[in-house]
Amino acid sequence: MVDERPTRSEPSGSASSWTPLAPLPALPLAMPSDAPCELDADLFIALWNPAAMIGLAPRRDASEAVQAELHARLGMAAPAPGRTTGRGGERLIWSGLDQWLYIGDQAGRFEGLDPDLVAMTDQTGARAVILIGGENAAETLAKGCLVDLHPRAFPDDAVAITAIAHIGVILWREGNGFAIATSRSSAPDVLHWLTESAAEFGLEWN
Repeated sequence: MVDERPTRSEPSGSASSWTPLAPLPALPLAMPSDAPCELDADLFIALWNPAAMIGLAPRRDASEAVQAELHARLGMAAPAPGRTTGRGGERLIWSGLDQWLYIGDQAGRFEGLDPDLVAMTDQTGARAVILIGGENAAETLAKGCLVDLHPRAFPDDAVAITAIAHIGVILWREGNGFAIATSRSSAPDVLHWLTESAAEFGLEWN
């Protein structure tokens, strides 16, 4: 069997940039890297390939020690449930009870971290992240997502473990839009649903 997994791309600017990065070649709806879709104020979609996605889960009774270690290494606090924290191009995303997902460009951040304190899993090759932004982004997502995306209910640092079109995702606000993390195997279905949902707003694929 030929391994069709995409190679890891080098970071291009900060993680909050909307500049489209290299597409995932295994995704049938992946877009050309130079122009993944119409980038305008109304609606745009892009694939984000972070250089590193690391799952972090403290061992029993080690949560406070791990949070202190993360703050020392990253310069930001571990987020509370349902929240994210960020600094520069790095993010910590709450991903479950005493669990966080690191997204950034420096996998070496956790070298030397005591494995007796925290379980670490490299999820870079297991997840895909899709960005959707523009004035119609929330309305596009609302068709298949049960989360109230109004800024009063889902503010800038909010994150939800939910489903979009019955597909499990982690959803959070990113820049002037939203980020959707899902398994790579589910990403083509999420992209397909997004294209269908966005059609009424005139989004056209190249």
